Amino acid sequence: MEHSQILTELLIILLVTAPVVFICQKIKLPAMIGFLVAGIILGPSLTNWISNKEDIEIFAEIGVVLLLFSIGLQFSFSNLKQLRKQMLIGGSLQVLLTAGSVFVVTHYFGWGLKEALVIGFLIALSSTAIVFKLLWDRGEIRAPHGMFATAILLFQDLCVVPMVLVVQAMGGEADVSVMAAAWNIVRALAILIGLWFLLRLLLVPIFAEISRLQNRELFLIFTVLLVIGVAWLTDWLGLSYALGAFIVGILLAESDYSHEVMAEITPIRNLLFSLFFISIGMLLDLSFVLENWQGVAGFTLTAIVGKALIIGVIVLVMTRSIRLSVLVAMLLAQVGEFSFVLAQLAREYDILSNVDYQGFLATTLLTMLLTPLSIKVAPKVAMWFGQHQKETLSFDPKTTAEKKGHTIILGFGVTGHNLGRVLTETHTPFVIVELLPDLIREAKDMNYDVIFGDVSKRDILLRAGVETARVLVIAISDPLATRHALSMARTLNKNITIIVRSRQEVNFDQYYKFGANQVISEEFETSVEIFSRVLEEYHIPRNITQMQVELVRQDRYSMLRGLSLSPETMANLPDVLAKTVVETYVLLDGSPWLGKTVGELNLKETTGTFIISVVRNVASTANPSKEMVLEQGDVLIIVGSHVQLDAAIQRLEGKTD
Repeated sequence: MEHSQILTELLIILLVTAPVVFICQKIKLPAMIGFLVAGIILGPSLTNWISNKEDIEIFAEIGVVLLLFSIGLQFSFSNLKQLRKQMLIGGSLQVLLTAGSVFVVTHYFGWGLKEALVIGFLIALSSTAIVFKLLWDRGEIRAPHGMFATAILLFQDLCVVPMVLVVQAMGGEADVSVMAAAWNIVRALAILIGLWFLLRLLLVPIFAEISRLQNRELFLIFTVLLVIGVAWLTDWLGLSYALGAFIVGILLAESDYSHEVMAEITPIRNLLFSLFFISIGMLLDLSFVLENWQGVAGFTLTAIVGKALIIGVIVLVMTRSIRLSVLVAMLLAQVGEFSFVLAQLAREYDILSNVDYQGFLATTLLTMLLTPLSIKVAPKVAMWFGQHQKETLSFDPKTTAEKKGHTIILGFGVTGHNLGRVLTETHTPFVIVELLPDLIREAKDMNYDVIFGDVSKRDILLRAGVETARVLVIAISDPLATRHALSMARTLNKNITIIVRSRQEVNFDQYYKFGANQVISEEFETSVEIFSRVLEEYHIPRNITQMQVELVRQDRYSMLRGLSLSPETMANLPDVLAKTVVETYVLLDGSPWLGKTVGELNLKETTGTFIISVVRNVASTANPSKEMVLEQGDVLIIVGSHVQLDAAIQRLEGKTD
């Protein structure tokens, strides 16, 4: 039986990729490098085992589309609104300054005007796929540097349209003029806006209908159809397919189906996205690189350093944080995958020679290959630069060490917003430290005390009054900055209670090592909430459920992390169980027992439990008489066995006679 060529080539790819990636993981290199190396091995430079690269590239493009869709699921429309300044100002400055600088330099060294402009376009674009993947894997997609990088990348994707039109115009297409190019841009943006509102109107009702059928296969098929369909449509309109997939993800992010969609799409996305890096590695011509290694190395180094400097200066001017500017610069210093589209188009129109094209491919692949390594060292490099930055930031006199016993909130994201509301309602003093200007403005609009600054800097923590604060809440998505803030806060105030929100399990023990009192895991807390709701549905007494929650949290989520409970926790288990024979119940508006007496409630005869106290208006009445009339807001302290307490709750809620 004759085997299918595509099946054979996929088998070869997997046989080569698996051991290469395994070796990379063993020597602590990112899997992404393994995929690129596997592509080089499979390409024409070495084995040339993959002759039909077009089929592989199709799968690779689908992988990129699904990745951008998954990233969109992590954002929302409100997140994008917060990024508008970084996108419009930072993105436009980055593209213009990078393309302009490259144009001037390359033209000075002998390239023609057309070639210099195209090369400027190519270098200006960064790799959306690689940067998003790295940020995703590191849990930093919502960190300040992740948000800033995302804003610039989205603006770059929007610039692909005018860049393509300019290349077509320079290539001598008869029907492409300046007016025609402008009209095409306006038309594409108008259709994109229309598509946004149409999808926003239809997506949720359609997903609701699909979900009612409870067919996982149909749900997955529809999701993939929707993502690829919209990506194809935006690509057909002249916009990048990645932008279309990202839009669909954003629109679904705030729906009830985002988690289900993510669970279904992740395995397919990971497999196909791996093919993207493999297909990129296949493009490299090693013989060309070896013959022209000095020119390739020089141009690659110049492109990386020059682009990083431009991006770093832009971010520094906008944020006044050297650490953040270094992080974003090192994230975006590579050349992007959409530059391949422009390069191929320029080659078709004879704007770029074959030598220039091969040189560009070599430079692009080298910058991509170096990106995972640069990102790995970027936090330490950025921290070193940040520590040498002189503070010249202004601050509100209220947000200084004059405050005592207050709470400091590092980061004004969702957690910071919610905590700020609760502390305001309870009249608890607090100070916010934030780096993003839009979030600072929002905090000031809410009349919160806020400091603009980098949380990893000692001076900023001192201005927030860390030496006299009672609680420090760290709610940022930057692991290295979190560790530095932890260490400095613990050094400056030995008695402060430090609570850290963590997105990644890998940081748990590190945060405790650096001085955290509690580390709250978003993922594990979701699990805690889910099993609490499940136990509630089975009418397990609330005190039993609370016992399970205490056991999980008491040993740093060891049970959920697949670890054994510590001997200390096991020794305390009888004490925890002993506490579970007491239950509290609040009589709310609508309770059938309001206006009734304790005797009429008759818990002792009906359930075997005892009311040992009634708390009313902070005052406690121990062993209440049968004549005591129950009122709204009364808190009943009830004693009994687990089964008896469950029966008592059922009676209090009017579910039994």
